[in-house]
Amino acid sequence: MTHKAVLLLGSNVADRESRLDAAIRHLEAIADVSCRSAIYVSPDRCGLGEPYANIAVQCDTALDVDAVKEYIAETERLLGRTSQSKATGVMPIDIDLVLWDGRVVSRHDYESSQYIHCISTIRQTAE
Repeated sequence: MTHKAVLLLGSNVADRESRLDAAIRHLEAIADVSCRSAIYVSPDRCGLGEPYANIAVQCDTALDVDAVKEYIAETERLLGRTSQSKATGVMPIDIDLVLWDGRVVSRHDYESSQYIHCISTIRQTAE
């Protein structure tokens, strides 16, 4: 069975766009990325760090939701995220699973301005 997922990715380090690209390449090992949004730059919601580059991706995967969540966490670690990252305002990569088979997984991210903006550009690209 194939599952549809929508992810929101963000980074606020100097090479943020290359971090987003690296995360997407890493995700392609487990999923077929069918669409990606334009990059949307937003301020750090916590007020501690630099602005974020955000992107949404839509993908299909044969993995179950728990395996995808594990893979996301491992991808974040591989790309430099640590337990101290968010506390210090430095986020090499943040990957949030927002939708899974059409159901909202993260209400907070689903209602965020970053997601709303990114998903509107992914829909324009897909049409």
